[in-house]
Amino acid sequence: MVGFYMNLLQMRLGGSSPGIKVLLVGTHADQIDADTAKDRCDMVLRRLKSLLMLNIQHWKKEIKGAEERIEELVDLRNMSKDLTDGEDNSQEYISRLREQKEGIETRLKFLIALPEKVH
Repeated sequence: MVGFYMNLLQMRLGGSSPGIKVLLVGTHADQIDADTAKDRCDMVLRRLKSLLMLNIQHWKKEIKGAEERIEELVDLRNMSKDLTDGEDNSQEYISRLREQKEGIETRLKFLIALPEKVH
């Protein structure tokens, strides 16, 4: 559940709020012993770091895929210009792909930083 909210924050705030810090607060820690509380906090942090790494890999693949689609469309558009003088609708799609790629690159630049350890 925490991973869902961290993803949501990253998508909404990561690129527009560089340096954003998130404070995770565990509730009901008074109902378990200190060792169990620390173990659970460490587990949550490990899972969040793992999720962040998976997201980074996914976003890098999305960037690469967008770059490949843009290159293909530009090549096709250049070839079709040689063959016809018809209307070209690919520029709008290429522009949207470039915007999508730039948005992902911005997200990667301004990742929400996770703490090294739980206090």
